[in-house]
Amino acid sequence: MPMVLQIVQMSGNAICELQVEPTDRIEELQEVVQLKVVNACTLCFDGVKLQHEDVLGKCALQNGAQVAAIIAADTAQLKEGTFGDLWLRNKGKKGFTLQELKDGGCGAPQLKAAGFTASELQSVGFTLSELKAAGFTAPGLRIVGFTALELRAASFSVAELKNAGFTLAELRTIKFPCSFCNGTGTKKFSQCTFCSGSGHQGSITASNLTDVGYGLSEFQAAGFSPHHCIAGGFSPAHCKTAWCLHSAEDCKKAGFSAGHCKKAGFSAADCMAVGFSLADCSKAGFSVVDCKEAGCSAAELSVVDYKKAGFPAAHCKQAGFSLEDCKAAGFSAKDCKEADFSKDDCIAVGFSEVDCIKAWHPTAMQLTNGSWTTSHNPLRL
Repeated sequence: MPMVLQIVQMSGNAICELQVEPTDRIEELQEVVQLKVVNACTLCFDGVKLQHEDVLGKCALQNGAQVAAIIAADTAQLKEGTFGDLWLRNKGKKGFTLQELKDGGCGAPQLKAAGFTASELQSVGFTLSELKAAGFTAPGLRIVGFTALELRAASFSVAELKNAGFTLAELRTIKFPCSFCNGTGTKKFSQCTFCSGSGHQGSITASNLTDVGYGLSEFQAAGFSPHHCIAGGFSPAHCKTAWCLHSAEDCKKAGFSAGHCKKAGFSAADCMAVGFSLADCSKAGFSVVDCKEAGCSAAELSVVDYKKAGFPAAHCKQAGFSLEDCKAAGFSAKDCKEADFSKDDCIAVGFSEVDCIKAWHPTAMQLTNGSWTTSHNPLRL
């Protein structure tokens, strides 16, 4: 049966009542008393020192027994795992404050194990990093009042912040302070070159947010643009539908590239009609045939224009341009080989034998260092 053991002082600080069990060891009781007084102590009953190996039942202590704590001068060396059933039964009773336990050397992990909350530990000065190391999770720390920025700075993942209940809009606003200027934007009386004076260095990206499961509708509600959503991994076609973009012009105004427009179902003609250049169409993956069908005739645009825009010789060939056209535009023998023009045709239109050797027999060219004779010319093989 539980009983109340009243600890009285003989020297040092006064001690409180403890609720104990007959099976509690004297050593455990002594350690809990030490937490209160910080200094090492000896327990005595009726003038007799209580031994560590004793239990209360063996000492025949009754409910309301008076035990004297003789306080020593040396600071106690508190042990890991001091907390046990004895402490848990007395948690919150007069005399044992959290601040005293912290001052006595108890860390956040011990105090968490004893049942203290994150809010209680924060109130006595434990930092966010200490609370995280003690095992407190993002949801609990959010309830305490820590912001998404603070939790992210403490290395909680984006997934943990999402699970803690932070909205997409809250996570979107997170900007990390520049580590070089500590968020001031200046370094030694001049603008910080690492953050360009903004004081910030990076933020959570749209890709980070899609990776943890936020949907397109949530992105839209949080104010993200279609361009950012595409960068985050959403398809241009889905973004086109979500933002009710009906034309290539609408998409271009919303930040779509020609490539995005192509993926959203628009043609080269649609893209060029709203101002995308031939080079844009080339980067988007349209072919020369696509562009010619869009109204770019050979009379309007030569193979030179297509080459400048980044189209390969193969696309120009498919669009009807000749080998002579391709050579005149500056395509190499290797480019023409990749377009499936023959070696003989390339020589016929004026490519040198050395150029053709480089294109068709690069290994042989390297072996002979560019010097060929009629008897072993690879073009005759």
